[in-house]
Amino acid sequence: MSDTQAVVRLAYTVEETADLLGVSIMTVYRMVENGTLPYKRIEGRGKKGQGRIIIPFTALSNWLSKTDEPRNVTMKRRARDIAKTAVSKLRGYQAK
Repeated sequence: MSDTQAVVRLAYTVEETADLLGVSIMTVYRMVENGTLPYKRIEGRGKKGQGRIIIPFTALSNWLSKTDEPRNVTMKRRARDIAKTAVSKLRGYQAK
């Protein structure tokens, strides 16, 4: 697909999504695996019965329109979540 040509369809394959975003296929698979990029799986017999992953156009468009959270905000939120989990586990163990 050329740089000036983008075909708008209902969904794209992982390979097409990687091409559109200018990233590797593995990057798209990682984004799908960690929940960053929503996807649909089409059932199939190929590849050990796992089917084919497609990325809906609306999911891709919505993901692209979201602004990224600054890294320091993300890290503070994650640290707070980890601390809350640790405290709740400690309290849970003390209650037994």
